[in-house]
Amino acid sequence: MPMPLINPPQQKMGLPLPLVNYDKRPDKTQKGRGYLGELKLPDGNVATEYSTQSGAVKVNGKQIDFPTLVPTLSKEDVALMQNDVIPNKKPIPEAIMQKAIEHAKMRLAQKLSPFK
Repeated sequence: MPMPLINPPQQKMGLPLPLVNYDKRPDKTQKGRGYLGELKLPDGNVATEYSTQSGAVKVNGKQIDFPTLVPTLSKEDVALMQNDVIPNKKPIPEAIMQKAIEHAKMRLAQKLSPFK
């Protein structure tokens, strides 16, 4: 089965953009544009979700992947992730992890995927 392709929002506005094919998450499900869109990294690559796991986010007793790039991050949080944590493969700061956990739990409580 071919991997699904994601249409950027610009394409929905009538702009002729190619379909984007993102990598897979650690749990092997297909990634999308994420809540914050494509964040350009210092090396020219992009980040869209930056998945992680925590014992605080479980479904049926099993830890699941959830995004750390969520809408509740401050501009400073996003800049730290974009310019330091992701490119340097550093641990996710506790304050950012807490925001991601809270966001994932909120989505799961609404019977939604933690991913956009």
